[in-house]
Amino acid sequence: MKPKSLTLFFLLGLLLGCSKEISVTSNQVKGSESPLYSLNGKEHLVEFQALYRSSYTQTKDIDIETLTSEIKRTAQFLFGPLTYRSLGGIQKGEKIQVLADQAYVQNERVIIPYYYQATWLLRAEAIDENNFQLPLPYSIPDLRTAQWKRCTDSGEGHNTWDFFWYYWEPGRYGCDHRLGEQYQMISVKVGAETPQTQLSFPEYKRLIHDENGEPTLAMTFAFGYIEDTFPPNPFHDSDYGMTQFQNFYARVKSQLSALGYTEQPIYQKDVSSGASVIGSQFTGMKENVRVRVSVVAAAGVDQMELFAHSYAKKHEGFFAWFGHSRVGSGFDADRFAAKLRYNPQEFSLTADYQLVYWAGCNSYSYYTLPFFELKAKMNPESDPSGTRNLDLISNVLPSLFSFNDYNAQVLFQALLNWNTPTSYQKIVSQIEKYANMSGTKVIVNVLGDEDNPK
Repeated sequence: MKPKSLTLFFLLGLLLGCSKEISVTSNQVKGSESPLYSLNGKEHLVEFQALYRSSYTQTKDIDIETLTSEIKRTAQFLFGPLTYRSLGGIQKGEKIQVLADQAYVQNERVIIPYYYQATWLLRAEAIDENNFQLPLPYSIPDLRTAQWKRCTDSGEGHNTWDFFWYYWEPGRYGCDHRLGEQYQMISVKVGAETPQTQLSFPEYKRLIHDENGEPTLAMTFAFGYIEDTFPPNPFHDSDYGMTQFQNFYARVKSQLSALGYTEQPIYQKDVSSGASVIGSQFTGMKENVRVRVSVVAAAGVDQMELFAHSYAKKHEGFFAWFGHSRVGSGFDADRFAAKLRYNPQEFSLTADYQLVYWAGCNSYSYYTLPFFELKAKMNPESDPSGTRNLDLISNVLPSLFSFNDYNAQVLFQALLNWNTPTSYQKIVSQIEKYANMSGTKVIVNVLGDEDNPK
């Protein structure tokens, strides 16, 4: 996807791409078994050295812990160039080594070299001879120039200081950030590729949990608005996020009703508070297993509440989110952890196996490792990494709202038909190929399946 196309996608959505209509039907996309996860990208260890321009005036004042934290916040600005240039995304868990012994004073400010190492998921064609260059700020305060808003996306709500880290790109027209003044060019060295699981599957049997003595497969498919509507009416609102919800709901209703499933409304009060209907729940039996499928919209209910209700209250086997990632604006792993901590009587983690699909933009960078860390606390001895009881499907680069109905169908059919298992490789292939047909590069990743039985 060309940078100018990516800019257009950003204009209509925050952190998730725009609603772009495409005329691709599901039978045009034929997924096939592939020995690799992604057609569009690969995961690599990367490293670089850079300089940090601190507020210290003397080298003896350096505090390593504080400095490391400041550098990590500065490194977040790599998201802008990586996304704007359609290169890839960053996995949380980066390692920063401050080279304090090499610090020096320049123009009454201490300059500190540092070493960065992390795992990135990158488009293969974006890498040239295992090295490429990216702009990186010397420090965040240096970026607040007279024309700093010209260095970010022009979409409504995007050119704010809070989200500057996500959209910053000094190559944008009119940006007054200059090389050697506000930012440096770093040479990113691409190292070893993460070994990919050759053929893996969701652990279908373990997705079936015991609920009051009855084996139950519970799935929630949650959809978000592009722009919040008040008062919300998800079954009739013309917001493109809701048309995707309506399309998927109609398909699920048609298929499950024909199989004798019953339907009942989901109200706001079932999740949080309020009297409006926000979705439907379908219930039926298959091979002596009770199947419960919830199709719900974030209509007057925060997406955090929908996730927590499914994942940490009902402890359902599967949860999927199709909407804005909203990182930094209401939903992230730290806030979810706080919700668990302050509401233990209502929310908790389960040692049962679960599968989560984050279909928003760059969810690979936000909602992966932290959730494994939380899960690992349930069984630190038998599941120290958290991957035994959790699999995560996530995206790198912006995904469009127009993909949501199709992507939800891919997962719905894969899980409902557990007697004919669908591999993660086929799931990834289907999702990526559908996006490719619109000219959009979405990189899909699966984490946690390396310890799944074959």
